[in-house]
Amino acid sequence: MNKTQKYIILIASLLIAILAYFVAIHCLYSDLSAWQLSQNVSFEDNTGSTKFAAQINSITIGGLGFIVTAILFLIKFKISKKKIEKELEEKK
Repeated sequence: MNKTQKYIILIASLLIAILAYFVAIHCLYSDLSAWQLSQNVSFEDNTGSTKFAAQINSITIGGLGFIVTAILFLIKFKISKKKIEKELEEKK
């Protein structure tokens, strides 16, 4: 795999992860009440745990989106490479 393909995988995975994070945070925040959204996350005051959970879940979903996208691109590039090698062998 060349350097360009590695950058494509990295950038595409990053964009998908960011998109997945924002979609998840929007969906999870839409389930919270106005009061829950107004609370600051404070472990000392024991407030904002639901808001904090939504943030952690969104980060997790974004991370999973990054990993899945990277794996799918790696598989695609490996399959493409094998097809090209097979076609070159058939031409010989």
